Amino acid sequence: MQYHGVRIGLAKTASVASVEGWISEDPSATPVVNLATGQSSTFTEGWNDIVFSKPYMITGNEQDFYMGATVEMADNQGSICTTDLSSTYGFLYESNGYWYDGTSNYGTLAIQLIVEGNLPDYDVTLKNFSTDGRYYKSSENDSLYFYVELSSSGIKDIPSLTLQGIFDGDETKSFQLAIQESITGRTSSLKQGIKLSEFGLAAGQHSLVLRALGTADGTAMSEGTTDDDAVASSFAIYSNGATRSKILMEVFCNQYSQADSLETEILERMMSTRSDIAPVFIHGDFFGEEYADLNALPVAINYASSYGLNAVPTMLVNRFMMPGAETIDLPLTFNMIGYSGYVNEIVNYINSLSPAFCSLTVKPTSYDEKTGKITIEVSGTRTGDFSKIFQNGAVTLYLTEDNVVGPQDCSYSMCENYVHNHVLRYVATADFGDEITWNGLRFTKSFTIDTGEGWNIENMKAIAFVSKTVNENSTLDNIDVTNAADVSLTGIASGIATLHTDDAHAKAEFFTLDGIRINESSLGHGIFIQKKGSKTMKVVR
Repeated sequence: MQYHGVRIGLAKTASVASVEGWISEDPSATPVVNLATGQSSTFTEGWNDIVFSKPYMITGNEQDFYMGATVEMADNQGSICTTDLSSTYGFLYESNGYWYDGTSNYGTLAIQLIVEGNLPDYDVTLKNFSTDGRYYKSSENDSLYFYVELSSSGIKDIPSLTLQGIFDGDETKSFQLAIQESITGRTSSLKQGIKLSEFGLAAGQHSLVLRALGTADGTAMSEGTTDDDAVASSFAIYSNGATRSKILMEVFCNQYSQADSLETEILERMMSTRSDIAPVFIHGDFFGEEYADLNALPVAINYASSYGLNAVPTMLVNRFMMPGAETIDLPLTFNMIGYSGYVNEIVNYINSLSPAFCSLTVKPTSYDEKTGKITIEVSGTRTGDFSKIFQNGAVTLYLTEDNVVGPQDCSYSMCENYVHNHVLRYVATADFGDEITWNGLRFTKSFTIDTGEGWNIENMKAIAFVSKTVNENSTLDNIDVTNAADVSLTGIASGIATLHTDDAHAKAEFFTLDGIRINESSLGHGIFIQKKGSKTMKVVR
């Protein structure tokens, strides 16, 4: 689409010398680089067209950009019409298909873009299409609700509209929906439910494309210069899930971030009432060398850029992005402090929307005190639908440490002896996990790790999780963690570790009261320690 100029509403024109219209990627830059400009020295009260010296073509692939106008006037009192006061400078800001009013404290601007003159009578724009979930269990209520925003982008309002939804590109699995209300240039929204069982969809990944067919009387929609008459979303259907061991919570932080200590308090307070959280604090040098974090790992920058991180502290829950702008509308990473009163609810909601598709166990199998080498085994059993949704999947193993004493900006002063917990010390796999090799429905993978200098094994945990494989084709809304498990390494040197596993299927292990492992077949009469999964108890034989 070509933008030919700016239409601006003016008042108090007696002292106006000239009006400039412009499009810019950043009007605050020095110097300002305009993509298009136009100027006029003749104007009247009301609407004025400022034509660009050269039209500017918008393809839809641009970064954020601004359009606005600047008025030169003798008394500097302001001339651009707003709903409240008048201004000498005003602009609109476009980002991800939305326009925002950029004139702070002045209300809504009387400003428009002048586009190409050959717009069709009827054209519709569909955007922000999403389903209310990404996983639907076939044996339960199978209603899928989708949400879409729509507006008229043609010359005329659309008197009525017919939409078509198509599953997996199969015309035999489609439906039509008639909207009898007029569609105007103002964005409106639609939420509609459909029964999945009516379309014969098998377990696995599916796509839903929604497109505009035309008006109710059969007039076709025009595509204009961009294909915005169709939108797509994806979801999965499954039959059975597994028991979730832990919910992975990754927190990005830096010792110079004043809010980190507050976020830690929120997390610790939440963990005091629940035991299903596996927290990992990923320290990174997000503020440059001048504010280097003593606990930073290079992998943090890779994670941050991949997850679209733009501030710290922020967190991810199971690397799951909430579906639907009409719900809580959280990005993949969000500021825990901004949602401090709702963190528990957010975690519970994400947990309900993202089922587990494999069981998971992590345990240390050997430790050499002399060399500091520890071997950790991760194993799991997948459900029948796992491969249809996650393909092979990837397993990641973290080592974290508690009670790491060091500096931390605590809002009003730098605390030199702050106690950092859940600090990520090591990633034993590739940054985004190792692809899983399955033996039937099970996998087992062992990792031998040199515990680092300065690590205290007694304060450490191993945290394993299974996720979708992350590659160059991955999107932020499709990298979910399906299960996580952790194990404390406390006591590993004496042969006893506190294991957090799937207790119902864990094998019982026996130790003497001195901590020496003993085979069950060798047990005589006496008092022994029995460990089964995360549970430890004394037994009398």
